[in-house]
Parts: sequence; C-alpha cells; structure tokens
Amino acid sequence: MKETIRQIKENLFSWYYILIAVIIAVLCFTTPYYMINENTTLSIIETGMLEKRRILSEETISLGRAILSGALGGWTTLFVPIFASYIGVKRYCDEIRYGFKRYMVFKEGVCKYGITRAVSSVITGGSVLLVGYCIFSILCCLLFPWKTLVLVNEEGSFINALFFRFLGVLLMGALWSSIGLAITVWTKDKYFVLCLPFVIRYIWNLWYQKNSEIPFVVGPDNMMKIGTGEFGLDSMIIYSVVIVLCCILFVLELRERTDLGE
Repeated sequence: MKETIRQIKENLFSWYYILIAVIIAVLCFTTPYYMINENTTLSIIETGMLEKRRILSEETISLGRAILSGALGGWTTLFVPIFASYIGVKRYCDEIRYGFKRYMVFKEGVCKYGITRAVSSVITGGSVLLVGYCIFSILCCLLFPWKTLVLVNEEGSFINALFFRFLGVLLMGALWSSIGLAITVWTKDKYFVLCLPFVIRYIWNLWYQKNSEIPFVVGPDNMMKIGTGEFGLDSMIIYSVVIVLCCILFVLELRERTDLGE
C-alpha cells in the first residue's frame, strides 16, 4: 500500500503529469460548440472570444453547455488514449530499460509489484484527464458569462450532469491507461505501446458505428455520455470490467514469467 501511494505521488507531481493536464484542457476548447450555419461551426474557444467582443448574443451562449460539451468531441477524445496511458506506460517501460524492475521485483515480490504498477497507472491515467477537464471548466467560467451557468436538461440540474461528466472522464482515463499497460504484455517498446491505444480506439469506434444498435454494445467515447439518459449504469459496469481484466492480464503475465518480467 505504501509503495502504491508513493508511486501515485511521484506520478502526480511529475512535470509531464502537469503538461498532459494542460494539453487536455487546451484540447477541450477545440470541441465544436456553436453552429453558425450548415458549413460553419465554432469551437468553444472561438465562441467565447466572439462573445467577449459582443459579436454573439448571450442568448446563444450557455456556460453550462460549454463545460459539458468540452469532453465530448474535438481533438480531445481522439488523443485521450495516448495521453491517458503515457505516464503509467512510460514509468513501467523505463524501469525495464534502466534495470530497476528486477530490483523492485526482488524487493516487493512479483504480485505486489504488478498490482502496484496497475493501480498507480489506472489512478494516474484517470486523474490526469480529470484534472485537465477541471482546468478547462475553470477557464470556461472566465470565458463565458456567469448568468448562463444554470443548465437544466432532461436528467436534472447542471451539477448532476457535471458530476456524471467528471465520472465519465475519470473512467475514460482509467480505461485507456489499463489498456496501455495490458499491451506491455506483448511488447516493451514504449513508443509502440503508446501508439497502439490510438489505433485500437479508431478500430473500436468504426466497429461501434456499425453495431451501435446491438444491446450492451458500447463505443470508446460513450463514457463521456454517462448520465445523459443514453448511457447509464450498464456502460459503467462494462468499462469497469474491462479495466479490471486489463489489470489482471498484466499481473498474471508477470507471474507466469520466470525471468522476473525482463
């Protein structure tokens, strides 16, 4: 437990954790938000800047909708698999590269080592996306008029919708972090491991578009819509099961090897 907490602290206070959180916040602003006509749609940042210059009417702007839509599109969901898995995968692959892994396995034991790396990676991957999204939400409050904050949708209040959005962001980061760690079962090349989740997300999304009508079939970005009425508890359970299975696969692979995982 102490080693897991130590790993998480080191990840949270690393410079690349802060950098990734900032990049995620910037990507959230690229989400398409305000449609001017059929051929032109402004991003969140463009809409906010035009509102500041009083070019757009406040009646067309919603701070609440801007915050909630920031995690649903643009470049955010496209690059999330890479950013969410980066910290955990980089740390694990670097331990192998520089020879620290053999020492840590001797010190902690194979199972404890695997569980520590899996838990710290999943928590770090989920939290870095959540922190980035929180930074984006705070900046939205500076960009859009506060009088448009309240958003009541079919499911209830803005606070209720925001809670589920936070939960979805956290699950999304944890999912891709666990998938990236599971890929290290077959290869220890960190650059290949970081690129493969991007490919998996693309293929998964294509498959989902063709089979979205099948019950219990979920897409790679559906967790961003948890709590909207379209996706609910069943989606959360499916994503959580995938996260657990990826972590188990990673730990079992370490146990089955006779070379201390090298």
